[in-house]
Amino acid sequence: MLYLTATLLGIALAATVWLLVQVRRQQTRLTSLQGRLDKLADIDMTEEPDILLTLRVVDPLALARRESRSARVLGDRLPITVKKMVYQQVMREVAEELKQRNVEAIIQMEYR
Repeated sequence: MLYLTATLLGIALAATVWLLVQVRRQQTRLTSLQGRLDKLADIDMTEEPDILLTLRVVDPLALARRESRSARVLGDRLPITVKKMVYQQVMREVAEELKQRNVEAIIQMEYR
């Protein structure tokens, strides 16, 4: 009976020590995260964010078919190429229009 009590007491002590170690690790982690949050809070937020304009052609293949004979043929066989060509043409036209209005702009294409 004494051995059983000693064993149970040992198991309870081991569990308590393990829980204490886990709590200490969690406290250390929370302290480091709090430090990172404090650093983020110190960032100067007075700078204005950049504003970007996104343009998406809803149906580039239909536009290409409407505007070009060759796109009617190529649209079925090479749809990705035709879409890319449509966006390049839209970029050129938008850049030309902005240039005519003396608007300085950076126009670039992103693939997502």
